Amino acid sequence: MIKLKVTKKAQAIDIFNEQLLARGAGEFPTNKAFRKATLARIMKEVDVTTAAAASLYNQVKDMAEAQDPELQLGRDPKAEPTKRVQKSKAKVEDKVADEV
Repeated sequence: MIKLKVTKKAQAIDIFNEQLLARGAGEFPTNKAFRKATLARIMKEVDVTTAAAASLYNQVKDMAEAQDPELQLGRDPKAEPTKRVQKSKAKVEDKVADEV
């Protein structure tokens, strides 16, 4: 009888593909939520550490993005700062300029 060895990377690919289907169905509102859920599943189901799960995720993500360049799994864009934050930042910059 031939035994097939299922590698951790193969398991991570299967999990990633399942999560991509769920992402396509709108289950994850942001890329951050997708990454967090996918990492948690890889850690639990493949039985690896956080660092190993992150490494597997990044490898599989790179493979997926190479196959589909329009797949956008990078960081979500940062929100524009509010007026209050902009004003306080301007005050700090003014103080620094006055001290110089």
